[in-house]
Amino acid sequence: MLCRKTRRVITRQILSKTADHLKLATVAWLKEPFGSWLAKADNQVTALTAITAPNSNYTLPANSSSVGPCTEDTWTATSAPPDGRVGHTAVWTGSEMIVWGGFEPGFFLVTPFNTGGRYNPSTNAWIATSTTNAPDGRSSHTAVWNGSEMIVWGGHGDFDSLGYYFNTGGRYDPGTDSWTATSTVNAPEGRYSHTAVWTGNEIIVWGGILYPTVLLARAGDTVRQVLRHS
Repeated sequence: MLCRKTRRVITRQILSKTADHLKLATVAWLKEPFGSWLAKADNQVTALTAITAPNSNYTLPANSSSVGPCTEDTWTATSAPPDGRVGHTAVWTGSEMIVWGGFEPGFFLVTPFNTGGRYNPSTNAWIATSTTNAPDGRSSHTAVWNGSEMIVWGGHGDFDSLGYYFNTGGRYDPGTDSWTATSTVNAPEGRYSHTAVWTGNEIIVWGGILYPTVLLARAGDTVRQVLRHS
């Protein structure tokens, strides 16, 4: 039986019963005063609202009408794109697409790219991304957009060297065309073909492959790794 009082909650359980005897067990929980509970709740809300957005000089480019209006259900070739590739990533910033990584079709005996490009559909123009301090070339990695930066992580290096998997990455700021390496402290194991999502203040990486036939997320396993962004 559960009984709610003004300052506590009580539950009673019959342990034994005879014709003239009843043995009870009683457990009581004191209720937390509303004032102290409200103070804790306010502190939690303050902590959540204290999360600061990443510093960045990037602003969304203004749309241009120089390329003319769009025509529905038609294709227009992009102008001067990066080298053709597979296994790359692409993110949308709000006005530009940023393509990075991958490798030239051929699969074996190829060197993965550490190059990329930013495509603005309003001007039909590409701008190459910097390779200064860029992560090592890779494919089958992940990339997310955090509102001001593209964050790249993981992936496969030289396909002719099995087991060459990265647990490194980089943050690309299109406002300064610059790269900053992600920390490897407590980083997950190197992997490729994994997944990554942006929560609003961190990346969550899950699953992937360590070797062509060995999955990180095997039946019954739970794998959760977090890359914090600061």
